[in-house]
Amino acid sequence: MEGHLLCTKPSPAPMLTNAETPNPDYEDWISKDNYLLCFLLNSLEGTIAQQITGATTCHLTWKAIQNLYGAHNRAKVQICRASLQTTRKGTQLMTDYLSSMKQFADNLSAAGSPYPTCDLISCVLVGLDEEYLPITTVLQEKTYLT
Repeated sequence: MEGHLLCTKPSPAPMLTNAETPNPDYEDWISKDNYLLCFLLNSLEGTIAQQITGATTCHLTWKAIQNLYGAHNRAKVQICRASLQTTRKGTQLMTDYLSSMKQFADNLSAAGSPYPTCDLISCVLVGLDEEYLPITTVLQEKTYLT
């Protein structure tokens, strides 16, 4: 299966070397590829399947899925990083503020782009109001915050 998805098992020649006899390996490969293609397409939500209908092999379908979700994932990572850097405590309760910052960091980890703990702590400290200035100053002077 993996050979079909990743194209590490490419399609054999349709005809044997004498060019008159169909290659049974090719027919077997096509059969397996069509089975996997149907499985992939039937596993997708309708709106997503519509976006990749032009793919004729399971490898092309898999690449289309990766491209579709890869772009979505990159956008999600950028949004979460920007949110971490711009979110301020403001009038939120401290627990709500910390929970939202942790959620952004967790979303980054889930998207495959974990945010370093020391950077998360820095973002949290930067987002605090002036009333927290004495403690943020002390904490930011620390070499290791984890």
